[in-house]
Amino acid sequence: MSITFKWRGKVANWPIVEGKPRFVAMLNSNTGQVGQGPILLLYDQTVSVSKIKEYVRVYDSADKKLDINIFNPDYSNIDYISNIDIKYMIAVTVRNLPANGKHVRIEFPSWKQKDSLEIMQRALTVNSSFILLESGFEKKAKNNTVPLNATLELNFNNRYDLMLLKQLIKISPQPKSFYISGYGYDMDRIYMELEPGKEYRVYTDKLFVDLLGNPLEKLINFKFTSQDLSPLLEVPKIPIKVRNLEQLEIRVVQFDTLNDFIKAYTGKKRNSAKEYGLTGRGSVYRVAYDDYKANLIQFFDIGIDNTVGLKCVEISGRGVGSEADGSLTNALLMQSTNIGITSKIFEGSIFSWVTKLDKAEPLSKAIVSLYDENASRVSTAVSVSDGRLYSMPRKSPNQQTFQDRLWLWSNIKKTLPFRELSIRNYPMPGSSGFPE
Repeated sequence: MSITFKWRGKVANWPIVEGKPRFVAMLNSNTGQVGQGPILLLYDQTVSVSKIKEYVRVYDSADKKLDINIFNPDYSNIDYISNIDIKYMIAVTVRNLPANGKHVRIEFPSWKQKDSLEIMQRALTVNSSFILLESGFEKKAKNNTVPLNATLELNFNNRYDLMLLKQLIKISPQPKSFYISGYGYDMDRIYMELEPGKEYRVYTDKLFVDLLGNPLEKLINFKFTSQDLSPLLEVPKIPIKVRNLEQLEIRVVQFDTLNDFIKAYTGKKRNSAKEYGLTGRGSVYRVAYDDYKANLIQFFDIGIDNTVGLKCVEISGRGVGSEADGSLTNALLMQSTNIGITSKIFEGSIFSWVTKLDKAEPLSKAIVSLYDENASRVSTAVSVSDGRLYSMPRKSPNQQTFQDRLWLWSNIKKTLPFRELSIRNYPMPGSSGFPE
């Protein structure tokens, strides 16, 4: 009878002699070390302690015989070796190991032929401590928090079974996702996707041992707080959109002229009234903010005065949370009016009608002007009894080409409607329809 052994990429083949166990390997992952756990001797057949006990010896560096215990192991005391049948193993523990770094020599039997007994020897270095070296997060966020996509590095002094570590590691509360990457040699990494602004703990509550059977001297226990989301203030429209902000303040400043408003509207987006060229204090309002929730998007309707005009609404607030860095300010341009203008665009002209919004009825005798993007007036018309304005030219007499971007403007009894007509990429000349 013969047997083929395959273990960790190694293959061997020889005839088995029943009752004559042949030594195959020492299961210490080629460390050349001995620790608090047993020295594991692998044989080619089931082997009993009584068969080999008289031949097994362990000596220190001065050739002093050491007290040992020999037994057939079970998985409760070698759970870090989980892929080999234990019935082929003999375990040897040294009761009083020499100090770390000292050397010992183990002798044990092996039968290569039917009656050929060989006493084999292996020299081993004592390594009886398993510790977590300097470990921590690969990157830190502000205020001693960790990023929402965090990497915790675990650096050990000895090799270990990565599958055992994966079974023992716990994270509380449960993150969005996590996985452990490595090879079980010295440093592995735990990648975590975290919720913002939460206190987490990475820990083990059961014994974790290395490949030499040494228990970790201190249980893994990392406590940390994930970073908050950065403060946010978005005001593309009302209601405003905020996150991690407090002490919200609204400031409303009116434009003095249509020309100033058009220049602001067509220019680069700005974040404050001052950046839009407005210097007045305007009207200031506070936003009731009694239900603040960290790291959550919240929406607020803001109330401002109903005076007619073209306005810059500036919103500011103080950032809170780990990512806060002072105050945020943003602004939007808007108008308050009781007039509505609807338009259709033709090849060379604009057809419009004017409506009074509070009564939903046509507005007659409304003076409506058409302006280009340089705030120059192109044409003017007056609405008839049903609110209509006919054939407002899309260019002034001194302009050579039709304008692509226009504004309609009306000024009736201090009511100031404003409407942008963006005609770029519009349908073929002669077609009509409502602009976006």
